[in-house]
Amino acid sequence: PRRRRPPAPGPALDMADPAFWDRSAASLRSFHRAMGADATVAMLEDLPEWPAVRRLLDLGAGSEVLATTIAARRPDVSVAVLDLPQPAARIAAAVAATPQRDRVDVIPGDFNTVDLGGGYDLIVASMTLYYAADLVAVLARARAALRPGGVLVSVHEGLTDARTAPEEHVVGRLVPVLRGRDLSFDAGAIADAMRDAGFARVARAVVATPFGTMEKTIGRSA
Repeated sequence: PRRRRPPAPGPALDMADPAFWDRSAASLRSFHRAMGADATVAMLEDLPEWPAVRRLLDLGAGSEVLATTIAARRPDVSVAVLDLPQPAARIAAAVAATPQRDRVDVIPGDFNTVDLGGGYDLIVASMTLYYAADLVAVLARARAALRPGGVLVSVHEGLTDARTAPEEHVVGRLVPVLRGRDLSFDAGAIADAMRDAGFARVARAVVATPFGTMEKTIGRSA
């Protein structure tokens, strides 16, 4: 039988094209509205520190949904949202149309280099740390942005069994892996990096979420 040719690769992503960022923002906003924000908020509400949280940073937010959800549930909390300038502009426009706009600030920039601000009670990094140029350095910068006793919560996959499980993450990341971008974290990798970054106490747990089995890693600054 005649062999079929493999499909030709699609066009390279043009990250200078505003339409690329419009599509990306819309996709992430839909995902966060469907399940991402509620699952993350539930994890945060389980923290013993949650009732005392007043300032929160969403590190690499992707959309405004988590920030506005928290601000709506907790009128005593102000939220900073950090993302690259292109998505940050779209996030800021969306925030401006919400009742929570006075308690949500948007910081445009690369979390590897931009000033994160400081005095946060809680920093959330949910499926964003893949883009850390130096994971320990980024986590150390996050620790420095926390007030004494502040908490960093990471929500990422943790691959096991020689990076063959959990199946949903291995299969879901197959295309980028085949393109040479295997960005997934091994189980325990973020916890190890948090310790290297100077967090006083680190804990991790495997949690079931609507988007698969995830590893929740908690670093406490004191």
